[in-house]
Amino acid sequence: MIWTLPIEFETRIDRLLGEHNLSLSKTTKLADAILELSDFYIHEPGKPTPWHRHGTIAAHLAYYFPLNYIRSLGLVHEAKKVGFLDDSDELVDFGAGLSPLIAASGLTSSYCVEQGERCEDIFKRLVPKANTKWHSEIETVKRHKRHILCLSYSLNELTEIPEWLYSFERVIIMEPSDRISGRKLLEMRQKFIEKGFYIWAPCTHQLECPLLKESKTDWCHTREFWNMPLWFQKIENHLPMKNRTLTYSYLMVSRTPPGKKISDHARLTGDLLKEKGKSRQLFCRSDKREFLAWLSRDGEAPEWKRGELVKIIGTPKVVGNEIRTSEISLIEQLFFH
Repeated sequence: MIWTLPIEFETRIDRLLGEHNLSLSKTTKLADAILELSDFYIHEPGKPTPWHRHGTIAAHLAYYFPLNYIRSLGLVHEAKKVGFLDDSDELVDFGAGLSPLIAASGLTSSYCVEQGERCEDIFKRLVPKANTKWHSEIETVKRHKRHILCLSYSLNELTEIPEWLYSFERVIIMEPSDRISGRKLLEMRQKFIEKGFYIWAPCTHQLECPLLKESKTDWCHTREFWNMPLWFQKIENHLPMKNRTLTYSYLMVSRTPPGKKISDHARLTGDLLKEKGKSRQLFCRSDKREFLAWLSRDGEAPEWKRGELVKIIGTPKVVGNEIRTSEISLIEQLFFH
């Protein structure tokens, strides 16, 4: 799937930037604001986003909102694919910011929990059709079993995991795809299991995470592809950060177990690695760290992207931690409708 930012966002973002004497054509000034906020996030981890600064609003409008909207499209697509959004019509977005997740969800009614100045006003002008209720504290949101709690890039602003998080029936977490954040999320996964939750995605099993158990450096993350708008490319030309593809780590958990259509399959957790004589791709179906492997003499390995669900058919040949697929067609891509 290749995602595209809806054209109407370009018009709305440009109009909002105009209130700060900026526009999408002022690429150098926008890049300066983005770099300033990026430095803040790097050097002040755990501190809330400084929404009172004009540069912060500009950086989120022109950079962070578009990127996280695309990531959210991928996350929502995965949630629908595994049935996680079935029987639910409201999200509770904690630490919402401009809430690209709710914007991408397409749900008509949701809640945003955010203390940042002007976030509500800007969101309503970015997504005018959304019927979203805004709260400054999570305690004022009246809980319902149909609610799904969402934390998108907000865990890093918390000093510890709050107990109220476990009071929701379903939780979605999206975090940066760096090693520290990714492995912290793997540890949270185990905590959720101990609290009686079931993992729906990205894992297809309820066992220990093999990346946490068998590695000190690996972490789980997925990758999205998108059609970068020309105006975004011009801004990015002034930045050291490149976003041709977008990665993130995520977790979906529920008090109810997932269906068999998930547990029968495996998740590709790595990109295809081309080595001498073979290609390998890390995948996950249990508490063992395993690779799919294709020998070069048998032809080209399939170009499956990190994050896809696959199904292993029959009894494969196992060599060490490799599942060899050269003799029979063992893998088929899985699509839910």
